[in-house]
Amino acid sequence: MPDHEITLTTIYEILQDHSRTLQDHTRTLQDHTRMLQDHGRMLHDHGRLLQDHTGRLDRLDHIDSVQSTMALRLIDIEATVKEHSIVLRSMQFRLDSLHGLVEVLERRTGRIEQEYVMITEALRRLESRFDSIEAERLKERIDALEARIQALETTQA
Repeated sequence: MPDHEITLTTIYEILQDHSRTLQDHTRTLQDHTRMLQDHGRMLHDHGRLLQDHTGRLDRLDHIDSVQSTMALRLIDIEATVKEHSIVLRSMQFRLDSLHGLVEVLERRTGRIEQEYVMITEALRRLESRFDSIEAERLKERIDALEARIQALETTQA
């Protein structure tokens, strides 16, 4: 015969033990569920952070691309500036040469202007002198012609 006798009391006690065990398991499952939910929230938060970081990395990649483009453009500009500097040095040399030539021409022009003024004054003096001499010669010729005309008129009369 069985050592234990099955009675309603023993069944009730066994059910009570199983209920406590189930309650313990239920609490454990609830704790695990809360932990899983917490981990889920943490994973969700980590996912958002990862998306944010991915977005930032994408922006950094874009910025890096822009910087590379700018660097290439600056290199082109630097080469252009070097070329222009060479041309400007050559033009500066030419300008200095032209400046020297202009100074020489200004000196010559100044001398020519002085000579022009002197020549003009000399011509005015000569004109005034020759005008009086020419007038005297013309008067002498007119007098000589008048004397001839009178001589002719007297011989004809």
